[in-house]
Amino acid sequence: MKQGLSLSIALGIVQILLLCTPSLCSANTIPARPKYTVSPKLYQSKGNETGSVKIEAKINRFGQVTSARLVDATNEVLAQACLDAIVHWKFEPAKRKGESISSTIIQPFEFNPGTVSLSSKRDDFTQTPRAYKRVSPKMDDRYANINGSLSFRVNLDSEGHIKNIALKETTHKELVGPTRLALEKWKFSPAMEQGEAVPSKVLVPFNFVPNPGTRQKTVKKALALNKVDTEPKLVAKHEPVLPVALERAQGEAWLLLYIDEYGYVAQADTLKSSSKEMSRLASKAVSQWKYKPATKNGRPVASKLAVPFRSRGGLLVAQQQADKNPKPIQKKSPKLPTNLSHINGYVRVLLELDEKGNVVTASAKESSHAELDGPAIEAAEKWKFRPAQKDGKPVASTLILPFVFGKS
Repeated sequence: MKQGLSLSIALGIVQILLLCTPSLCSANTIPARPKYTVSPKLYQSKGNETGSVKIEAKINRFGQVTSARLVDATNEVLAQACLDAIVHWKFEPAKRKGESISSTIIQPFEFNPGTVSLSSKRDDFTQTPRAYKRVSPKMDDRYANINGSLSFRVNLDSEGHIKNIALKETTHKELVGPTRLALEKWKFSPAMEQGEAVPSKVLVPFNFVPNPGTRQKTVKKALALNKVDTEPKLVAKHEPVLPVALERAQGEAWLLLYIDEYGYVAQADTLKSSSKEMSRLASKAVSQWKYKPATKNGRPVASKLAVPFRSRGGLLVAQQQADKNPKPIQKKSPKLPTNLSHINGYVRVLLELDEKGNVVTASAKESSHAELDGPAIEAAEKWKFRPAQKDGKPVASTLILPFVFGKS
């Protein structure tokens, strides 16, 4: 790997084992089970962390994690990563006599260098798979300020040989090719149960962090340049989802971004914020954004840009080009078919508006039930808005429109 890039490979075995509370452990109650998980990301460590963490998570009747707290940790570096990950998990909610109910579970995380255990053909391992040979991706210097992650699902046979590699998630598609080539050269010891080698499935996450020296150079270049010919233009962004407990919180966070000549965010400083948590979530999200870089005399250059984030509908939404937010002037409620008329749930619809306040696109950003997406999107497309404004002129914008069905 070239010197310009620091790669932190967050590796660990996370055994997903749910422990229900005594009140839920009964014949008439089925405990909550995860259906979508997010791997803990160790951006600030050097990887290879080991230890165990236990998180208590409260889950509502829609399968959302409403709050999470640390119960125990043998390694403090791992604790915050686990808390950050579990709030984005989705569960099949606990059920009592067939009805979905709120519940509390204790989620243990067990970290060992190498992989993240997902599942196997058997319930209990006496030894989890380990990577005894790891190869780092070879990246170009233009990625020196990239801050992101990706993970692959790997099927191993009973001898630990890689049988299949599939991309699970990524923040930057440009990371996929080089990282996959490196992963193909990894060597694993097989999973063992009662002395017998067994096939297994593992998740291998990679985390990339900017090189400190390169980041400092980018900041100096951006500060030294007083004016650019063209401003940086956002081409890919990620909106951070707030924990459900903060859905109704109102506030904002202003960040000053330092963007390198390749369009990556080298550093994000907080100018002002209504809370430390909003500032942290906004900084975490914006670090993964990608821009078309600013130009000076026809050449791409490092630059700085102030970006406001505002809490809205359970998401922290970046208002990139607006002094005044769009306001609804015509609303339409979703019409549910008879079989959905008694459902309790929600849909958060992401809207893109043009400079006239018309809805250009509408898509479900997050929902409790997939069958609610269609009616919510259909209704959202019929909304009309007074457009956002920048310097007194109407501009295009984006917003999150939440729909709640049934009881709150």
